[in-house]
Amino acid sequence: MLKNIILLLLLFPNLLFAQTSISGNIINKDSRKPVPDASVFLSNASVGGKTNDDGSFTLTNVRNGQYDLVVTCVGFEAFHTTLLVNGTAIHLAAIELIPRATELKEVTIKYDPSRERYVRIFTDEFLGRSENSKACKILNPEILDLDFDKSTGKLTASTTDFIIIENKALGYRIKYLLASFIKDQHRNYLFYTGSSVFEELPGKASQQKRWLKNRAQAYLGSDMHFYRACIANQVEEDGFVVNRLIRKPTGKPTDSLIKAKINYFRSQLQTPAIQDSIANWSAKSGMPMYNQTLINKPLSITDYIKRTERKGIFAIGYQDCLMITDKKGRSTIITYNLPYAFFDNNGVVLNPESNTFEGYWATLRMADLLPVDYQLPEK
Repeated sequence: MLKNIILLLLLFPNLLFAQTSISGNIINKDSRKPVPDASVFLSNASVGGKTNDDGSFTLTNVRNGQYDLVVTCVGFEAFHTTLLVNGTAIHLAAIELIPRATELKEVTIKYDPSRERYVRIFTDEFLGRSENSKACKILNPEILDLDFDKSTGKLTASTTDFIIIENKALGYRIKYLLASFIKDQHRNYLFYTGSSVFEELPGKASQQKRWLKNRAQAYLGSDMHFYRACIANQVEEDGFVVNRLIRKPTGKPTDSLIKAKINYFRSQLQTPAIQDSIANWSAKSGMPMYNQTLINKPLSITDYIKRTERKGIFAIGYQDCLMITDKKGRSTIITYNLPYAFFDNNGVVLNPESNTFEGYWATLRMADLLPVDYQLPEK
């Protein structure tokens, strides 16, 4: 996909701050008529708007970077397209929305006594458990379509409309269109994906000042901060230390297998041999997953960051794990599932399946999320 990685890093900080516009028209694919009042926004950013009566729209003040442009309207399928903004105004060809087939079905409403617990699990995982999450609330949890599979321990969720999130810690109202959500309790695995748009909350001067401070605190030390520091070639100046972490698997069985074995042997007649088996499998639960060695000498930025042949797209990767520590001493371990993760000028990873976080960055959720076009104030 992206070839010819240049080993010599030539990064230009001024690319971060260029801004431009995106314009176009929205039409009904079947009738060819304009679609007014459709929502047009850049996913995970603070840029968005509505189409005019003639179906036209213009998004302004768009920072350089790669975005998912999303168009939604009642009665139509959602539209997505990827745009790479590089300082030149973009005028799109007519975007065709596909009318959504509507079929009235008989609905049987069943009361689920466990729904309240599932909503609470979803909220804790989706918003997080940080200090910011205490001032963050989902305003319309009734739109969540939740399902829990007791045999696999998986909670799944989706929506057909926007989840409305009010974040009074950072001063945002977030509309989030959830595509999928999976919480696997047995594997301690969490994955969710969707499209969102950020809106500034109105507030008094004192509130605005507090929100600006809280946003800066959320940004400093975050993955967005680190990737932008890499682009600006000021990783050390921004307080990050990057070390090589060598890991070798110990051969520990999965937690689910250990639990199954222990339960099986406990169900058997308790002979000395069976008790030894229980003790053996119980001991395995305390084993580490890896034998690991941290190399104390910090890596150079050219050891893990590369430029690509596509302007505004950068690559990060390493043969071993990376341990990234910010100036507050908070550490994150990155394991690469693919040779490279690619990120744009906004410091946003474009192929998140390429890497896995452990530690600080892995704890960050929607309550700590900033729009991808966030800029740290100079003061």
